[in-house]
Amino acid sequence: MRATPTVHSEPLWDQRSPTYRIDIWHRPTTANDSWALEAYVLEEAEDIREVLAWVDDHVSEGQVVEVFVETDNESVGSFETPRKTPLVRILGTNPNDNESFFASFRKV
Repeated sequence: MRATPTVHSEPLWDQRSPTYRIDIWHRPTTANDSWALEAYVLEEAEDIREVLAWVDDHVSEGQVVEVFVETDNESVGSFETPRKTPLVRILGTNPNDNESFFASFRKV
């Protein structure tokens, strides 16, 4: 990681209450299986601390979690309709990518 000093930000836009995508991965039952995905969309979160508290309440030890920020305003549809908005990962890894980040969160 590299940190570079900069002047204040004047972004083209910012989103005060972004939508978050949470992927919770469950361990495979056999060595040949992939990790199983349980996904959630979190809307109207006050900030990332509230999102991480939600994750802490819903992720069990040994599960892997990814937290994303959605970059577009996409309304929440039915469960069967895949979301299409681009994502920016802010925590975790996908265990099916042969990387692992085993989540064990504690409330602060």
